[in-house]
Formats: sequence, C-alpha cells, structure tokens
Amino acid sequence: SSGINAEWPLRPGGIELVKSDSPLDDAMKFLDPLRALSPRCPNTHKLAFQVFYRQGKLLLMIQSVKRALKTCARAPEIGLHMTQLAQYVKTTGPTSGIISEIVQTEMSELLPQNDIREWLNVRESLTGTNLKSFFMLRCAHAHLSPEASADQLQSVLDFPLEGATLEGAEYVLDHLNNGLLDPTPEDIASFSISCRAIFTLATAFRPPQTEETVPR
Repeated sequence: SSGINAEWPLRPGGIELVKSDSPLDDAMKFLDPLRALSPRCPNTHKLAFQVFYRQGKLLLMIQSVKRALKTCARAPEIGLHMTQLAQYVKTTGPTSGIISEIVQTEMSELLPQNDIREWLNVRESLTGTNLKSFFMLRCAHAHLSPEASADQLQSVLDFPLEGATLEGAEYVLDHLNNGLLDPTPEDIASFSISCRAIFTLATAFRPPQTEETVPR
C-alpha cells in the first residue's frame, strides 16, 4: 500500500462520524449545506473531493477539482486530488455512453495533454518550494507509482526546513501521522527531530513524555 488512500480523517461533526456506521453518508449531511453556504471556501472542495472519491462519484469528483482550481488554485491537496482523479478515470471510469463523453470532455479541459506526470511537473515548478505543496506532490507521485513510496518519503525527510513555516511543518507531521507515504514510527520521529531543530519552541515536535519524565 502507498498509504495514499488513508489521507486525513473526515472531520465534520467530530466524534459523531467516528461512531457512525455509515460515516460517508453522514459526512454528506454536513457537506451539502457546506457546499451551498461556502462555495468559495477552499476546505469545502477539499472535503468534497475526499468524500466523492471514497464514494466513487466520478462527476462530482471532477466538479470538486474544477471548483478547487477556480477558488484556491495553489492549495497543496489539488496535486494529489488531480492525480487520484486521473487514475480513477484511467482504471475505473466509464468507457462508453453519455457519461463517458462528459468525462472525456471535462478531463480534456483539466488535462489537455492527458499526461498527469507532466501536469505534476509543471505544478511542482510553480509551487514545489513550498513544504506543503512539495509533500502533496510526493504523495501524488506515490499514488502513481506505489513502489516508489519509500523514495518519495525520503525526499520529504530530506526537505530543507530552513525556509519552511511552522504551519507547513505541522501540516506534514499531521499527514504523516495519518499514514500518507506509509512512514514508520522512526520516519515520523526523524521528521520531528529535524523540525524541532528549526522550531525549537513548537510543542508539536516534542517527543512524547514517558512515565519517567512526567512530573509527579
């Protein structure tokens, strides 16, 4: 496994979705009004894509990516979502009928060259110096080539953090903890140590306290 499908948890409603027997259906109850009331909010379309991807709703996946590109074109998750969409169309999409024609038309606008790797290379040239974008691009490449997940993870661990922001470092740590790129506990600890050297006061990168270190 490349660890890509893990992505981050669906969070609207908090514990209710964790306890639910049908979290995707319940997520839709939060998502529908969110899409209506906050159409220009970047998180709306990121959440929408995650839900529709897990449900296999191809046209709504396309709609979510298009809206995300329109409202928040540099959002780091777009690189992964576009890759997941392109691969879904390639492996699972309809091959005939009106839906197939619609999908082909929409995808020709999103990927004029029908080459997701080239699209990722162009996106990296525009946003790849940003840690969050760099991380999601590595996840996108791992989604395309799961056998290369370890190399993509190593690229993240080797990223020069001197120019990174605390927000970006915490973002990557959060997603590593959620399983993207299949890191081991040692990988996550290594990233935290590197971050701690730069962001010395940040609590997110401190090692967990053991019983011996907890004040009595």
